[in-house]
Amino acid sequence: MKKMRSIDKQGMGIIEVLVATGILAIIISAMTSFMASQLREINYLTQNLAKLDTEKLLIAALSDGAICSAELTNSTLNPSAPFTIDTSTDPILASQTITLTSLHASSTPGSPILIQNGIPPSAITNNLLVDSIQFINFQRTGDPNRFLANLMISFDGNLTRNLKPIFLKKIIDTNPASPVNSKQITGCLSSGASMPPTITNKQAFAFC
Repeated sequence: MKKMRSIDKQGMGIIEVLVATGILAIIISAMTSFMASQLREINYLTQNLAKLDTEKLLIAALSDGAICSAELTNSTLNPSAPFTIDTSTDPILASQTITLTSLHASSTPGSPILIQNGIPPSAITNNLLVDSIQFINFQRTGDPNRFLANLMISFDGNLTRNLKPIFLKKIIDTNPASPVNSKQITGCLSSGASMPPTITNKQAFAFC
């Protein structure tokens, strides 16, 4: 009888250890999941802060229009310049895209890069990269030589969640002597921050 009781106690002891181990595993799993969730939220907040820092930097740098104008018109600063747009019809005008690889810190040739594709735009985090720099959603203003457009900066990198792009509304001036299907851009002025436009299929991407 004593031997049977000893075996029963040993069996109960093993069961108690297994139950305790299971409970501990559940607690550790829950804590790990919670910590991972908190880390993702911290990363998202950090990336969003870096985006806001970038937007503030761009608004200040592009406020007088000198950098924007130089990027679109000065071939010494940007070898792809001067750019032209086709204004012959509204659908053609609205569907056009001007793509840049970078924006400089000033309108002077050889000036440092302000933001560049594939490079973190803010010192706050290295997990936020510039994905693209584009002028999109061209619209008429009533003046045949002046147009509105959105400067869109989108982001990539090790994102916790997709971030909405930055949109800055710009006034685009063109040469009156240029043909309507190839209006040469002569200037770019700021018109404040804009709401996200309707993006064409080529420009569409998922963001929340």
